[in-house]
Amino acid sequence: MERWLEAHARAVGWATFAATLLLVGLTLRDPGIVWDEPPYFGSAQLQAKWVTLLVTDPAAALDRETVFEMWDWQHYFNPHPPVAREAMALTWWTARRVVGDLAAYRLAPALLFAGLAMLAFRWGTAAWGWIAGLGAALSIVLMPRLFGHAHLGATETPLLALWTATSAAGWWALERRRPLGWILVGIAWGLAAGTKFPGLFAIVPLAAWGLWRDPRATAYGLPRAALVGVLVFWAINPMLWFDPRLFLERWLWESMNRGAYAPIATFYLGNSYSFSVPWHHAIVMTAAVTPLGILSLAGLGGASGVRRVDPLVVLCVGTVAFQWALMMLPGAPHHDGVRQFIVLFPFLALLAGYGLRRAWRAVGRRGRALVLAAAFAPAAVQLAWIHPFELAYYGEAVGGIRGARRLGFETTYWMDAITGPVLDWMNRELPRDATVHVPGTPLPLRLQQAYGRLRRDLIVTGDPAVAEWRVVQMRQGMQPPAERERMARLRPAYRLELQGVPLVAIYRVVDE
Repeated sequence: MERWLEAHARAVGWATFAATLLLVGLTLRDPGIVWDEPPYFGSAQLQAKWVTLLVTDPAAALDRETVFEMWDWQHYFNPHPPVAREAMALTWWTARRVVGDLAAYRLAPALLFAGLAMLAFRWGTAAWGWIAGLGAALSIVLMPRLFGHAHLGATETPLLALWTATSAAGWWALERRRPLGWILVGIAWGLAAGTKFPGLFAIVPLAAWGLWRDPRATAYGLPRAALVGVLVFWAINPMLWFDPRLFLERWLWESMNRGAYAPIATFYLGNSYSFSVPWHHAIVMTAAVTPLGILSLAGLGGASGVRRVDPLVVLCVGTVAFQWALMMLPGAPHHDGVRQFIVLFPFLALLAGYGLRRAWRAVGRRGRALVLAAAFAPAAVQLAWIHPFELAYYGEAVGGIRGARRLGFETTYWMDAITGPVLDWMNRELPRDATVHVPGTPLPLRLQQAYGRLRRDLIVTGDPAVAEWRVVQMRQGMQPPAERERMARLRPAYRLELQGVPLVAIYRVVDE
């Protein structure tokens, strides 16, 4: 069986891809529309229209003003390079008539997530054998935060998939002596940087590892990868064709000055931080949101692999440590749970795969089923139990979501919990033409109306002064202490809870 699996790793990899895509694809509409999705969807649609214009009227499409109008739409909400939105534009254009607009946009990250699971299996199998590949793929699929983000039309899943692909291509180039791998490094790195600013750093831990592993081959391949990456980054962004200085200066300044450009608060260990958080935030949150079985295997894999100086373990540990170090920099943004350093989790999954291999060999045949069950069954049960509220998941290390609330972690943050039961209650109970206020942004609920999931007679507003009803997500970082105390005293007309912890509450304003 083991020999068959390793001999047919490609077929098993594609089966992993298909199973993951099916699992995510069948649940794409379940999470609520999140904060960033409405402007991303609008931008993706404009990019698709630009491509049509390029085919029908190239002169008009290649006018500088037209390019910036269609590729720089609502810049404050779309400050990132366009790769994630280009992917969504492609799946929207090809699939919307079959699956509908919302699922069509979200199909892009679902495909990339399925590709990531396949890559983890193939990479783990190539380095350590089929059981490690299986453990890595299962770890990715069963991490609730990753699974939740795979449903959302945003930048996180594309970024983590492309960052992982960059490292995998570099490993292949060095460990398998394939110079072509450096071209793939450049393509993946250019696309990662073209997704979001942190993607620029995808090549850094790989370069450091390569110089340790094989200085000569790395010194030969890295400049070629960098050149390809720059060309890819330029090719996918029409704004760079016409005004590279404007785009690059603005992008770099906004990305490195988030505290001034877009300061967003974080609630951590019972305190609200306007931007910067304690140095240990990323380390603690990594442990807090990883299922304990996977976290334990990753710890075992990292410790034993570093001791044995396993090359891939060193790359994975180095990448995780690099991400933590980045997040300790004074200007690093930390808002939205683990979203800002989500790229470390695939490398944690690979370490878990290596840890599973070590445990698999240590226990012998009789204990192997028990190891698999202990490592992954609790994560699978929890994932099924909490869906579609994966972004509110906390692991056993902090006592689940109840323990996280007691410890003072932020309960939720991105409006994904305003879905199913919440929308059903609003459709059923709110008076006709009621005015509804959503703190933060009204755009997700307005898009729910456009997609027919929320009654269109309801007036969704961002102005609290005119509201009759208020829909509040439990994002403590954006609620001053006095506001949190006041809301705790009020009795909501409706409350959505996850394992006894409120995620969303709806209040009638006259009762406040």
